[in-house]
Amino acid sequence: MNLFVGFMVILFLVVGIIMGLTPFMGRKSSQFGVSIPETYEEDEQLKKWMKQYFLVTVMSSILFTIPFFIFSHTKNTAQAEMQLGIYSTIGILLILVIASSTYLVIHKKVQAWKRQLPRESGSSQEIVVDLNSRKKGLLIPNAIIIFSNLVIIGGTALITWLNYQRIPDAFPIHWGINFEPDRFATKSVKTVFGLLGVQLVMTLIFVIVNYSVKSAKQALDPKHPSISSLKNRLFRQAWSRFSLLVSILTQLLLSALQFSTVLFSKVPIQWFIYLTICYTLFVLGYTVALSLKYGQGGERLKMHGIPEEKTKAAHRYNEDRYWKLGVFYYNPDDPSIWIEKKFGIGITINFARWQSWATIGGIFLLIVILTWISK
Repeated sequence: MNLFVGFMVILFLVVGIIMGLTPFMGRKSSQFGVSIPETYEEDEQLKKWMKQYFLVTVMSSILFTIPFFIFSHTKNTAQAEMQLGIYSTIGILLILVIASSTYLVIHKKVQAWKRQLPRESGSSQEIVVDLNSRKKGLLIPNAIIIFSNLVIIGGTALITWLNYQRIPDAFPIHWGINFEPDRFATKSVKTVFGLLGVQLVMTLIFVIVNYSVKSAKQALDPKHPSISSLKNRLFRQAWSRFSLLVSILTQLLLSALQFSTVLFSKVPIQWFIYLTICYTLFVLGYTVALSLKYGQGGERLKMHGIPEEKTKAAHRYNEDRYWKLGVFYYNPDDPSIWIEKKFGIGITINFARWQSWATIGGIFLLIVILTWISK
């Protein structure tokens, strides 16, 4: 129980810190989903709101860790397990709700603040696109992700098949917080090989993620397009390599779960729990490191030999009217499907395109498939 409580406390704190740092890792030219004039990017009022968002998000994550210590002292083990399980989900949701609510409040304040700013004389609406960027990209090909994932899945399937007769007629598929099995599955082809189906679906998800990194519309600085384009490519290369690494680690973790479930069901499950903790902390830590190094679109990346004031990848095209609440991009005139987020790090979709809704529908279908496979 103590291991589970410790892991959830660390997870809550890390999630709170990552969300709190979001305004600091995004573009200076876009704060809380609002395009900021270049001369006001370092405004003290903006910095104040960024600090407020960080403090509210981090403090809420700290406060929501307290109930874990209360539940862990419950004498009734079954009751403690139920309380901890339910609260783990509710607590994360509450942190997300508070962070989202704080964002929306500050988003409206930034909009009102921007409307009061004097208009910059001679300002223009420019957008720059490097048409050859994908040829220069050097991103990880999807074929490598597919091949590496299928090698792991194929090896797992082969080992499972060769040892099929050794698998007991009933094997555990769920463990309580004290790491004792409390739910079992009857041996069949579906139950034994079902997790491999989940691995195949995860492969498809990683391919989509990598494709979105490659295909997302650029947001370049019209004043320094070549430098901005270079930083953007380096940003995408880094996240593409990260996608490959996480896909391999995820498949190895799922393969370990497969073996611990059907082949080594009598071995204490703690070893897999430690693997999961290491995996989670590594992925979250790597995500923060990349975000702090590159920022959104590579804006934070330091370019040696180039003066700092010439390396800002500021996006000078004001698209605020297309960003609903600064989060949802809806532009029927834009053929792009994948778009760099306006708040934070990563990629989002153009909700005005049918392909975007098809992607959402496909992800929902994958969730249904995963639910069916796991039964």
